[in-house]
Amino acid sequence: SIQGKNEGLFVFEANQQGIYQFVFSNSRYWEAKDLTFAIHFGNHTDDHATEEHLDPMHDSLNSALRDVKNLYSEVKFAVGRQNSHNITMQNSMRTNFWIAILESLCIIGLAGVQTFFIKRILQFRKVL
Repeated sequence: SIQGKNEGLFVFEANQQGIYQFVFSNSRYWEAKDLTFAIHFGNHTDDHATEEHLDPMHDSLNSALRDVKNLYSEVKFAVGRQNSHNITMQNSMRTNFWIAILESLCIIGLAGVQTFFIKRILQFRKVL
């Protein structure tokens, strides 16, 4: 018997043939309560997992944990290296952009100077 509890687990062995009854009472409460009832039929054994059963699993889990930590370290290193590479590439792209702008201005300036000199040469030719 359990009273005033939300859950209960009863284990007993039915050694005698006959009818067994399970009685549920909700006399203390005015409202309805939900009940989940499960019966397990089978042989009760005291065989539980021992330390010798768990040692291979423990070793395997430790190995998996070590592998995950190694993988995490490698990924962290790779992400750091990629971030460093991205920063270097952004700096290179910025430098290349300004160099291209400077080259374009130089070409436009030289084209203007050449146009000016060609016009002067053609003007002096008419005079001669």
